[in-house]
This record gives sequence, structure tokens and C-alpha cells, in this order.
Amino acid sequence: MNNFKIMKEGVIMLRIVKSLSVIAIVAALAIGATSAVFTSQASVNGNSFATGTLKIQINKEAGLPFSVSNMKPGDTTNKYMDVMNIGTLPAYYFVHVDTTMDNALYDALTVEMRNNDSSGALIYSGSLDGITGSANRINSSAFAFNPMPAGWSQRIWVKVTLPLATGDSVQGLATGFNIVMDAQSSL
Repeated sequence: MNNFKIMKEGVIMLRIVKSLSVIAIVAALAIGATSAVFTSQASVNGNSFATGTLKIQINKEAGLPFSVSNMKPGDTTNKYMDVMNIGTLPAYYFVHVDTTMDNALYDALTVEMRNNDSSGALIYSGSLDGITGSANRINSSAFAFNPMPAGWSQRIWVKVTLPLATGDSVQGLATGFNIVMDAQSSL
């Protein structure tokens, strides 16, 4: 009799579980079928992005490069260059020199750079060594336009001097250097 009673109770329990499951499923369907949700959607179409260009150019025909021979202590020569921003972005620009022949003559030469002409704002005055290599580049607030807007140009006057106090150790030597302008789109 005990087995029959246990079996009967199991069947009743199974019927109760089935009934509760059916009720839960019907309730879920009824709630889902009777609920209403409003929706809306908007979009912004046609988003696009493009990069600008950063490009500077030096008008070498404006005066540079230097080509000086038979220089003696006290001699000075000057020329100018036009730096042009031919890109579409404003350009922060810098100047330095790279030596092509480092020797006593190179070490003795001094350079002066100014905006526009010999009376313009001073950009740099000192030895070539002081601005040799990109680690010593000049980002001077004395540049007339820094950053230089796209399409603009700036004239830079450059004077190179062999100081009067230069000794005999530079006689018969030759040296050379490149004036390098670097630009970047932000500091």
C-alpha cells in the first residue's frame, strides 16, 4: 500500500507542476500579446571625414643658397628665403642647420636670422653650432606667423659672418651646411 500511496502522490505532484507550467506559459503569452510598445528612430546620414595636408616649401630662387669664396675675418654675407605653406593646414615651423663639413671654419661662423629683412624681429643670433641638428631647432615666437596659415608665406633674412676675431686656424678651409625648415600641424 505504501508504494501505491507514493505513486499516487507523485502523479498528483506531476499534475500540479504541469498545471502551473501551463498557467505560466499562458500568462506570459497573454502579457506579451496585450502589451504595446511605441518606438521611433532618427538618423544623421552622410557623415564624412577627410584629412588636410601639411606641406611647406622654400623658394630658393629668392636668394639662397650661399656660395661664398675667399672669405676673411670680418666678412659678412646675407640673403633671404621665402618659406611658403602650400598645404591646407596651418603649419608650426622650425629651423635648424645640418652641417655637411664640420671643421674649424664651421665652428667659427655665426648666423643671424630675422623676419623679413635686416631690421625685422630677431629669430636667432649665434653660432651655427647652436642650431645644428633637429634637437636644437628653433621654434621661435619671433617668427612672424607661427602657426603660418595655409597659403601664406614668410620671408626670413639670413646673415652669415666670419667674426673679426677668427684666428689663422680657418685659413684655406671650406665648410657647408643646409638650412632645414621643419613643419608640424600642432605643437
